[in-house]
Amino acid sequence: MTELNKLDINDKIQKVKEVNVTRGHPENIINISTDARYNSSVMFNPKTLGQNASQAFSLAVETNTDRKYILACAVQNKLCWTGAWLRGKGMEVDCLGGHAECTANLSPAALFSEYEMGKDIGIQLGPQDVLVRYVTEDNVAQGAKGVDDAMRALHPLWKVERLADAVHLGQSQFHASNRAVYSDEMFHSKTKEEKKELQMVFGNDLKSRCSMIVIKRYSPSMTETWRK
Repeated sequence: MTELNKLDINDKIQKVKEVNVTRGHPENIINISTDARYNSSVMFNPKTLGQNASQAFSLAVETNTDRKYILACAVQNKLCWTGAWLRGKGMEVDCLGGHAECTANLSPAALFSEYEMGKDIGIQLGPQDVLVRYVTEDNVAQGAKGVDDAMRALHPLWKVERLADAVHLGQSQFHASNRAVYSDEMFHSKTKEEKKELQMVFGNDLKSRCSMIVIKRYSPSMTETWRK
């Protein structure tokens, strides 16, 4: 299954390179978008202490074409059913390679790292003769730095630039507006609950206006790039 997945990803990379050649762009420069997911419904930040997640996944999706092919996947896993079964039988075994068929690659007490997952993605793409110019991610991620370090290991003069995801940018503006301290005259309300509700409405309006400006400002150039 792993070998089939590698062959499929290699095929997708070749297809993206063919599109680059058709458009007259450098063949091996592929831009990607990354984001991490955790097996937890209450965890949103990899730096949060006391994480209740045991697995993290980060995908690299190419943004050169409309197909949005997945070109790499990084996994951080704290689970090992074999190790748990052996310990249940009274055997003293440690995971992270301490026994045969260990599936864990991260200790239970370690923090998840989007930087390390980004570096893993860069290590996977490097041997495929892929150079990543731009990495689009959310406002708290460090995956782009990991991809940059992996690319520089093979090409010291290469530089990977990080782009902010417009969706997460709008969410950040909304949360920043809700956390901001406004004067008493800003919102005319009789109760704290009413003031909080008005502040949320204001934050939503601010997010929508800023998002509209970003879309109107950058959509024409993005469409022009896609048509090339």
